[in-house]
Amino acid sequence: MKKALSVILFAAMILSLCAFNIGAAWDGATASASLAGEGTQDSPYIVETAEDLAFLAKSVNEGNTYEGKYIVQTADIDLGGKEWTPIGFQKINGAEVDAPFSGVYSGLGHKVTGLSITKTPTNHTGLFGYVMSGEVEAGIANLTVEGAITLNGISSSNIGIGGLVGAVAKDTSSFKASLAVINCTSNVTVTITGTTGEPRVGGFGGFAFNAKIENCVNNGNVQFDSNNQTRTAGLIGQTNRTHFIGCVNNGNVTVDMGTAGKAGRAAGIASVVTRGGVAGDEATATYTIFENCINNGAISGKNGNNMWVAGIAADFYVNATNWPGKDAKVKFINCLNTGAIKSETSNTANYPHAGGIAGYTQNGYTDFEFIGCVNNAEISSIGGKEVRAGGIVGSVYAASAEYKFDKCIAIGELKSSCFSLKNKADALATSTANADAATIIAAVQAIEALIKDSTATIAGFDPSKGVPAPVVPETTEPAPETTEPAPETTEPSQSEPTGDSFVIFAVIAAVSLIGVAAVAKRREN
Repeated sequence: MKKALSVILFAAMILSLCAFNIGAAWDGATASASLAGEGTQDSPYIVETAEDLAFLAKSVNEGNTYEGKYIVQTADIDLGGKEWTPIGFQKINGAEVDAPFSGVYSGLGHKVTGLSITKTPTNHTGLFGYVMSGEVEAGIANLTVEGAITLNGISSSNIGIGGLVGAVAKDTSSFKASLAVINCTSNVTVTITGTTGEPRVGGFGGFAFNAKIENCVNNGNVQFDSNNQTRTAGLIGQTNRTHFIGCVNNGNVTVDMGTAGKAGRAAGIASVVTRGGVAGDEATATYTIFENCINNGAISGKNGNNMWVAGIAADFYVNATNWPGKDAKVKFINCLNTGAIKSETSNTANYPHAGGIAGYTQNGYTDFEFIGCVNNAEISSIGGKEVRAGGIVGSVYAASAEYKFDKCIAIGELKSSCFSLKNKADALATSTANADAATIIAAVQAIEALIKDSTATIAGFDPSKGVPAPVVPETTEPAPETTEPAPETTEPSQSEPTGDSFVIFAVIAAVSLIGVAAVAKRREN
């Protein structure tokens, strides 16, 4: 009997230990051996645990792009604050090969929490590092990521850093299939110090080239103290040929250029918009479009020899060598800024540019459109040689460009005009400055009403759908007849146990076994 009692007590102990280990956060090292599923739309790969996600990162970084494959996340995942290696990377600074993620990943509305990245990167950095479409569409949808990225001493320049994704970009040599990020949220705090390189930094993502970013939100604050030029935003650090639809930034963005005196840029949605396109190819869209986008975060930059700061997009420039193309065009449609905008420069020979929608429009662009845009926040331009501040645009410096302003409204501490202009003094003709409260409230409400969850698909795949239910084979056999009534029971239905229910079951089982042991002991006595 004593031997039986020992066996029972040992079993109870094991069950108790198992119960406490269920649902534990990731240990920072373990990866699954494979993923369930077949990677098709009807049978997507399943990511259910942190170990599964770690397997995906390992697999992609070893060269498996998952092009044409579909992955769904079926549960919330806790990375436990352990150091994370991003999913996918691009050849930068001597890396041997590109290893992008080129599949379709749907979080099905689930979260990845406990993201932590502290090691100084030499490549794109985020939950996903590098996402690129191949011959078929690719992208990320319906996913929330939470955590912190805290980095110091970055010397690399062409890397993207963001909570969800470091860089999301199509192959610029062949402009392959479309690429999208839909219904995603970043609750990641990004803090960067001691930088000598020029990384592109966003609370949501670093780079977005040739993509669609739809109904995406950043809630994390971004702090960038730099010794070199900055391109920093709540959503995306640098972009071109990208369509932003229904995107919102709620995080505060702060850029401090320190004593280096380099140029700085800070914005709510995108810090820098560069010109793109292939000469003579109409299919490669040269438009970058911000549609139904809102910034609610406070955006500030200081100590640069020039500072470009704005609610939606800060700066626009053309790199004709690397990005040859046709006309460069930017549209702002129904965009709203409610966050305080502050630009400050310590160099009396330069300018602090501050705008509710756009900061500074440079030469090289041929077409700017501002339609139905609203600023409802204080705009501050401090120091420098001359103030460059405006409720809609901080300053216009593209003498050859065409501008269209239609139904734009600005109100706030800036009371003299909507724009500070150079060379295009007649551009204000169709804008309205200092609207009354009722007018601006109505305009704000109209823009906010446009923000709705996206119903878009990626590669024909509805990223809101879960794993298809198994097909039950039909049978022609009749159900057995019975006259006995169904037994009454108060037991719950036999659904598949969750992690919590299994913990409860294990504890109950352990307690029961201890009880059995006690009974056995009494009987022995």
